[in-house]
Amino acid sequence: MAGLDYEDEKWDEFLEQLSVKDMRRLIGMGGYKTSALKSINKGATSDVDGPAGINAIVNGESGVTHVTEVVLASTWNRELARAMGESLAAEADAYAIDGIYAPAMNIHRSPFGGRNFEYYSEDAYLSGEMAEAEVSAIRDYGKYCYLKHFAMNDQETSRAGIAVWANEQSMREIYLKPFETAVKEGGATAMMSAFNRLGTTWCGANSTLLQMVLRDEWGGRGMVITDYDGAAYMNVDQGIRAGNDLMLSTTGDMPTDTSNTAKQAMRRASHNILYTVVNSDAGAYTYVYKMPGWMKILIAADVVIVLLAAGLIIRGKKKRAAKIIVESGIVE
Repeated sequence: MAGLDYEDEKWDEFLEQLSVKDMRRLIGMGGYKTSALKSINKGATSDVDGPAGINAIVNGESGVTHVTEVVLASTWNRELARAMGESLAAEADAYAIDGIYAPAMNIHRSPFGGRNFEYYSEDAYLSGEMAEAEVSAIRDYGKYCYLKHFAMNDQETSRAGIAVWANEQSMREIYLKPFETAVKEGGATAMMSAFNRLGTTWCGANSTLLQMVLRDEWGGRGMVITDYDGAAYMNVDQGIRAGNDLMLSTTGDMPTDTSNTAKQAMRRASHNILYTVVNSDAGAYTYVYKMPGWMKILIAADVVIVLLAAGLIIRGKKKRAAKIIVESGIVE
């Protein structure tokens, strides 16, 4: 499927091999990876943070720390941005990593922004040019970048669910412009939607942003993943209908609606995910998922707590039964 146009009719034939179970797993289990699917002989892929160096929270890999993006952008040097992209991609290749949650490219609205170190600058043109150089270099290595956080996530404090308001001109000329440049000129095939709302609609369920602007106007092809899936308003069924394809969840957040329209939305989301993956070098090796130590400890602790709780419940029931027997006069 690699190299085929997104609209190629062979995609329909290919997607017919996916069951609803396959699609639910592919969409819902997107935390730092995409899932393996036997039905289409797809292996698992590995995705990692980050904007200033490989930082694999789940599989434990940690790479060289590069300069932050604001320092990189301060050079006004596209060649350095490309060199940083090449360095990140080469290291990802050495660790058998396919996707990088980077670059981060929102706008510095204030010098006190909590994510400013991770974003390029206050200037839309400069941010776009640096991002294009970095993204295209990473793509040349067969890796894919998740541009983040799409869009208008320009603060850190209370960013989960905050409602952001702006007029269309400022959005197009400032806040969306770096993403547009990276998609149109850098060839980015993945995006990470933001925690915040645009108006009253969560970015991951905003079809105007993810479908009309990203796909229809900019010609973007590929997948959109959520930011970390931990908030109640991040609804997977709404997301896949609006153009958000993958849930960044390590425990699973599968679509629950199985109506015909839901199945079509799942199919479209699966198409977007697989388009990104097959047009990378993800098939060059097999990624073996290793459960991190912290997750093993957490599972063990959960098991111990459940067993202790069960023991206390059983013990409590036995005491209650004995009391009833004594009170009934059956035994003294």
